[in-house]
Amino acid sequence: MLDQSWDGPIDCDHFAREKAAAALEFVRQKVDPHAELRAKAEAGDAHAQWSLGFAYYLGEDVAKDPVEAMKWYRKAAEQGHGAAQLNLGYAYAKGEGEGVAKDQAESDRWYALAKATLQTTNQPQAIDPLADVRAKAAAGDAQAQYSLGYAYRFGDDVEKDLVEAVKWYRKAAEQGHARAQTTLGNAYSYGVWVKKDLTESAKWYQKAAEQEAGVTINK
Repeated sequence: MLDQSWDGPIDCDHFAREKAAAALEFVRQKVDPHAELRAKAEAGDAHAQWSLGFAYYLGEDVAKDPVEAMKWYRKAAEQGHGAAQLNLGYAYAKGEGEGVAKDQAESDRWYALAKATLQTTNQPQAIDPLADVRAKAAAGDAQAQYSLGYAYRFGDDVEKDLVEAVKWYRKAAEQGHARAQTTLGNAYSYGVWVKKDLTESAKWYQKAAEQEAGVTINK
């Protein structure tokens, strides 16, 4: 209902522009789950840059892209973000698959900068590059639990630990995370990380199929 107290002309174009802007923002958020984070990162927020790099590194709600991850880590690191400096130190030490060529001198430089940052600033997240994900996982976030399982599985920013990997994959799977369910199905099917169990494998494959299809499969 129109406001009867308003006796001036109605600016239809204004309402149309507002509606279009709202629709565009809705689509942008749907297309890019990291839209808000990306906006902060592009505006120069160092922690947002590190978080966006981390998302690209793990492939969290975005295609995994080590090169893009290193780009954002570097932006954050150059602003004195300790975790990003540690990430670059690790990447240059490892090289292959990390989005940069192996370069021990660069690795040493970034590790030294990270050490100095930790000694002179209060950046608790720099001590544990997985701090944010770990906190979300502990709070029950299924996607974070899956990401933490993935990190432990491949030794990304943490010592490789398949027992921990399975633990976090299972927590995510029990909450209906389809990729975690599929991962457990594969693990039990091939007997990797866990004892081979085709019954257990079939159970997780079925649950994953139900999630993807949005239906319950009759046994």
